[in-house]
Amino acid sequence: ENGEVRYYEGTIEDITEQKQTEDALRTERIFSDAVLDSMPGFVYLYNSSGKLVRWNRAHERETGYSAAELGGMDVLDWFRDDEASIRAVSEGIARTMKEGQGTAEAYLRTKDNRKIPFFFTAQRLVIDGSTYFTGVGIDISARKKTEDELRAAFDRIAADESKLRDQVEVLADREARIRASEAKYRAVFTQS
Repeated sequence: ENGEVRYYEGTIEDITEQKQTEDALRTERIFSDAVLDSMPGFVYLYNSSGKLVRWNRAHERETGYSAAELGGMDVLDWFRDDEASIRAVSEGIARTMKEGQGTAEAYLRTKDNRKIPFFFTAQRLVIDGSTYFTGVGIDISARKKTEDELRAAFDRIAADESKLRDQVEVLADREARIRASEAKYRAVFTQS
């Protein structure tokens, strides 16, 4: 009456357990984000349509794309204008979805159009009835550079070996001519 509250009717529910669960989930998310962000290379989660769902900060740092730009990015967008890389990644994804895991080597294209060689792994997983693939991408530029240097060194050695074989043939020919001359000389002087 007169604006005074005479009684209050309601329900009280203890949500302590719910709050503890929320806190535990928040703590787990902080931990998993820290682990993902500490990984060398890319860590990613794509849905079955090939859209990027989750990633670590290395994705942003190495590619130059912002988090907003990365969200929902198609897996093949990284390999634009590179048919060999698109084929390798598509085959790796198909193998992952069929067999449960797969790998691929391909040249990833960054926002500023650099092409970086990467080795990718993938593992199929199902979350709440939806299929995804997760994996790691490692920059293999140093390995590719070493392979190129080894290939060039091998080519130089092969060329040097070819030159040496040619020189050995010339020397063998000269030795044969000298022996033939020597034989003629002996024949002339031993008959006299």
